[in-house]
Amino acid sequence: MERVKQEFELRRHEVDNYLNFVRGIDKSYIKLKIEDLLHNDEPLPDKVDLLRTLKANAYLLLYNLVESTMTSALDCIFDELKTKRVHFDDCRDEIRLMILRKFRNRNPESLIENLNELARDIIHNSFVAQGHFSGNLDARKMSETAVHFGYGKLNGKKYWKLVEIKRYRNDLAHGIKSFAEVGRDASFEKGLDVARDQVVQALEETINLVEEYLSNELYLKKNFLRSISPQEDAVGAT
Repeated sequence: MERVKQEFELRRHEVDNYLNFVRGIDKSYIKLKIEDLLHNDEPLPDKVDLLRTLKANAYLLLYNLVESTMTSALDCIFDELKTKRVHFDDCRDEIRLMILRKFRNRNPESLIENLNELARDIIHNSFVAQGHFSGNLDARKMSETAVHFGYGKLNGKKYWKLVEIKRYRNDLAHGIKSFAEVGRDASFEKGLDVARDQVVQALEETINLVEEYLSNELYLKKNFLRSISPQEDAVGAT
């Protein structure tokens, strides 16, 4: 998980630097001088339109932070299963069900050559983290992913801004809205700052849940059952 944490902190720092830069322009703390970059016959760009574009781009950075961190976290889970050579039959029901869904979507001909031991190799050969979310990642999807893997559950209502981030990201990526349109109503106090804080909090919560999940090997059926039935263990020990 250290790699996931480091990548998260690096990307979070990039987002914070960008937001502070755009905020400085918005508040006139930073002055842009671009006349020397233009030809004599080129008009000066409109500061308002430029600022809207910069604000809209912040939503792309925020979404990138969410999806890249979530993808890295899932990679970390499957790296653990692969490294420890975990067998399919030993996994929790949530993991097994998710693996079967992924396996169904893979090309059997490309898989069969790499399946020396089905109960073990099916796990890491059926999963590809890249493309797992494909632009559909918000708080509800993060919560569903947590449930599917069994490492917890996020309160989607707590991170309501992530729906807006996803929508703006998709509007921009598919050309549904222009950057100027998305950035028109984007303020810092009620928009971008709140979005940034919710993204960071949701990802920090997810990272902590996944770290506990891996540390206690809660992807294993036996450890999961033990974690939810401490009273039975105590009775059995007496």
